[in-house]
Amino acid sequence: MNSRSLQRKSLKLEQWNEKIEQQLHTARLLQAKLLPPPTHVFRDIEIHATYLPMEEVGGDFYDFHFDEEKLVVFIADVSGHGIPGAFNATIGKILYRHISVTCEKPSMVMQELNSQLLEYTIQGNFMTAFLGWIYFESKTMLYSNAGHLPLYVCRNDDGSIHELPVNGPSVGWHRDTTYNDSTFQLKSNDRLILHTDGIVECFNEKREWYGSERFEQFIRGHCEQPVDCFSRDLVESLRHFSGSTAFNDDITLVVADIP
Repeated sequence: MNSRSLQRKSLKLEQWNEKIEQQLHTARLLQAKLLPPPTHVFRDIEIHATYLPMEEVGGDFYDFHFDEEKLVVFIADVSGHGIPGAFNATIGKILYRHISVTCEKPSMVMQELNSQLLEYTIQGNFMTAFLGWIYFESKTMLYSNAGHLPLYVCRNDDGSIHELPVNGPSVGWHRDTTYNDSTFQLKSNDRLILHTDGIVECFNEKREWYGSERFEQFIRGHCEQPVDCFSRDLVESLRHFSGSTAFNDDITLVVADIP
């Protein structure tokens, strides 16, 4: 093969790579359109979200919205990364928004989401998710945790941290699955912290994980910061720990302050 032929092949490869990069960039913009704005205030509940996909597109997503009586907060982590993970996350997000408006409690949302994901994704794909309904007047949270990491509640009045554990299996794994609801009584000045495993499983060059203990120490030391500053400083803490600006997994964080 002569040098001119190699040059032509190299040029075609560069053009093809550039085309793929442009398509991935468009896909990221479209995926971002499905997410709420990162900062919002609902009836004096200030909420801030951070979404950092490992690649151009990712398999995490979040959602929050409200009605007259409650704030609804949702976070999910779909199995896989890259384009397959992003595609399944997009399916999950669309299904969730359609399902959530008709269900009477979080566990019913998980139940229906489980059935729909099994219908519209291929075998082996699943999703962990946390859904919380926070009632404005009573400050009671009704929630369902489908195989997701525990939600943290930081009590600013005494510095304590409470974990809201898993109370059901992952979504999209088995057809005959039952999901449960639990309640937690929030107080004024509580901070809710929802996250995906990209935070605790962030690792450094020694292959050490950031881990839950380090994350909880960060929460205790920064819980009085505004929600956006808390989120920004956590990302900086992860970058400092890992020694890199790029992460080994998608990272999603949703922080909400209860007035």
